Order: sequence, then C-alpha cells, then structure tokens
Amino acid sequence: MGNDLGRILFSKARSYRAGARGPKLFISGAVLDGAPPITTKAAIVRSAEESQAKVQRLVDLDVDFIATHGRVPGPALIGATQAAHNSGKKVWGPVPLGLSLEQATQSGLDGIVGLDAFLADPYGWISPEEPEFGAGVQIALESGAAIMPVLNSVAARVKIPESPEMTLSYFSPHYGAQWTAELESRAKLGAQEYYRKGGLALSRQERLVGELFGAGVHLVPGSGAPNPWVLPGDGLHDEFESWVRAGIPPIEVLRMATSGAAKALGLAESVGQLRPNFNGDVLVVDGDPRESISSLRRPVWVVLRGEAHQRAVLSERVEGLRERQIANKLAAESPLEIEPPTAPEGKVLLSGLVESSSLGQRISSERYLVVELPEDGGIAY
Repeated sequence: MGNDLGRILFSKARSYRAGARGPKLFISGAVLDGAPPITTKAAIVRSAEESQAKVQRLVDLDVDFIATHGRVPGPALIGATQAAHNSGKKVWGPVPLGLSLEQATQSGLDGIVGLDAFLADPYGWISPEEPEFGAGVQIALESGAAIMPVLNSVAARVKIPESPEMTLSYFSPHYGAQWTAELESRAKLGAQEYYRKGGLALSRQERLVGELFGAGVHLVPGSGAPNPWVLPGDGLHDEFESWVRAGIPPIEVLRMATSGAAKALGLAESVGQLRPNFNGDVLVVDGDPRESISSLRRPVWVVLRGEAHQRAVLSERVEGLRERQIANKLAAESPLEIEPPTAPEGKVLLSGLVESSSLGQRISSERYLVVELPEDGGIAY
C-alpha cells in the first residue's frame, strides 16, 4: 500500500524474488498523497493533471495497483482513478480528508481502507449515542467498492502486549522506539479511560463489519501492519479472529482471505483457489480452519513457488530474523567511527559531526568540513 519506490520495485523484481523466501509481492509503488504528505515516501499530487502524470509513471514502472492516502485532494483523486482505470489498474486507499464515503466511491476508489468514513463524526466511535451504519452500508453496497476494515489497528491498541520485549526483538530499533513510545503514551492519556474508549470503538467497528458482511459488501482482510503492536503475519490472523467475533463464520473468513482477496486484486484467474493451472501455493495447517480460524496460525507445511517448507524450517528462519535484529540493535547503540572527509588545500573554516535521531534512535551520522580555497576565496563544502 505504498513504499520507498526504488526499494519496493527492487524487492518485487522476478530476479530477486526467485531466491527470496517471502511471499509474492503485489505492490502500488509510491502512495499518492496531498501536501503535506502523511509519509515522506509519498508522491505528492495537487491536481488531476499531476496525479494522472504520476499514475502513468507508476504504470510504466509496472506496479500492480495504485494506492492513495488521506490527504489527496478530491480532483487529484478523480484524476488518479481515471488514469489508473484507463490502464487496467485498481485504486485503493482511505477516504481522503474532506470527502464523504459517497464522494470517495463516486470518485472511483475500488477499495476503501478503514471504517472512519462510515461516520459523519470521527469521534462517533466513542460517542454516548450508538451510531447508525445503515446509510453507509448501503452506499458501499451500491458502489461495488471493496472494504478493508483493518480492525486490528484499533484492537492492537486496546490490549497490553503479552511480552513487549520479545515482540520488539523481531523489529529494527526504529520500530522499537516508536512502539514503546506509543505504549507509554497510553498511561499519559489515562489508562483506564483510554482502554474503555478503545474497547467501545472496537466493539462498534466489529458491529459495522458484521453489518457489511450481512449486506453482501465485498470485504477484504488486511492487518494494518506495521501500526504499533500490529505484527506482519500475526496481525492478519488477529484480523481474522476479529471478524469471527463480528459474527462472520470461519469458512467465510477463509473464503474472503483466499479467493475473495484474489478477486479484489484482479488475480482471480491465477491465485486464491486450488484448481488446475492456478499458482500452487499451499498452506497446510494443524486443524480445520472451517471450524476454528486460529488453526491457520499452526502451519505444518508451506508450499511456495514449488518448494515445500516444513514448520521446523520456518521456525528456524523466524529465530534467525530475531538474532539479526538483536545484532542490529546493538550496532545502532554503539558509537560510530566516521573518517573525516578529505580536505582540499585551503583554510578550514568549520568542521564537525552531525547526528540525526528520532525517539532516541540514531538515524544517521555525518562528518563535514567547510574550507576557504586559496586561489579565489571560494568556499568548498
């Protein structure tokens, strides 16, 4: 749903994925957003013309779909959906600020991320009055847009992680600092009231998901990772379980996570089912997910790109990831020895070391020199 463009295109490349142990990547490239963008990795668009040009650039780079973010202006959203649809691509994103759910669907969004647009008041999730969702459910149904609720983004914040240190040991130091700060902020907000409001919001969102399912709206599961305490992989299983609590039978959750997701992504003719001429990627689990969706957490085998991986091998790889991240954390906390740049002939006016950090974590370090050149008094940096 958006990433550093160079990095994600490299990671998706067939030559790289052939040797990778991870899943197939279905990418949007850079997310389209307004100014100022929510993420520094976004492609900023201010008009229909700008968004059409940038969508075409992304299409030329062979992205699989187009993603938008919450600050993209209405005209730019319309321009993006028109350009994307002309190229056979779908557009996914949250309902932008200032637009209603109906306006967003009329703009051409194929998939809507999040549930906030189903309420006129963003604080309606915790208001004293019970919200009504009927009108929004009808708009979603009539538009044909798919909905990705990402309930787990709320659910993860209304429970205390069982073992925060163990969880964070699988992540880079930057995430550890962010997530720890989020956990500490709960106490500052008044923990008891914070959890009461969060639980109320989650129960109402689960009710909405149940109503959307009952009305026949196309739902697509997504975890919301890496929001704080939403783990890639595990977060998706948490989302499945939230849907079951919302009243959706496990067999239907399983269908929406396989063939239903493939249909929403335009891949229904190649993945999502066990059929002749489909991709033979298979998850073999201990238990029957039609009876208990949590059995999906217990893989016995994973067959990926024709190679079968046993549970023990998967566990070893996860532990190997943890060991690498612990080493990364130690390296990030160690002093950096940086050689000063080579100075040209002249008078050194200024020199020093600059270090950038966020939430106590070092991001970068750099030594610099400013030199006055003897020939003409020019300055070299």
